[in-house]
Amino acid sequence: ISEKALGPDHPGVARILNSVAPDFGAKYRFLAERGLLDIETRKGKMQGGYQSPLPESRLPFILSNGSGRDQDIVVLCHEMGHAMHTLLCRDEPLLEYRAPPIEFAEVASIGMEFMAHEHLDEIYTGENLRSAREKRLERTLGTFLAVAKVDRFQR
Repeated sequence: ISEKALGPDHPGVARILNSVAPDFGAKYRFLAERGLLDIETRKGKMQGGYQSPLPESRLPFILSNGSGRDQDIVVLCHEMGHAMHTLLCRDEPLLEYRAPPIEFAEVASIGMEFMAHEHLDEIYTGENLRSAREKRLERTLGTFLAVAKVDRFQR
């Protein structure tokens, strides 16, 4: 994929998120306009991605360093799931309610991955779209198998 699909000037991810829900696309642009997305690939920058709430502003900051593959889109959508959760909870008066407990933290992010997956046609076509969808299915099945192994071990 092109880094242009990720960047705020060429918002492929914004189009995906906007297709999921117009408010999600707007929140992505909101973060991009405020410099809260560090998603450009740079030498020496750690691989992968993370989202961190900024304590004073209660806004999310996303760092992502892609490798030019479709997994970059998945990572950014995943981190946007965390960011949406942060944005939706930022005005919660009870501090304890602003961040999810560890056993719930991945629900919003993995949910965003699945919702975004339905709209990959915003940036992919033909064989690339089919391949991206197949890879998503393979990752999902792999996750279910890993969870089943852990569950079996714990029992």
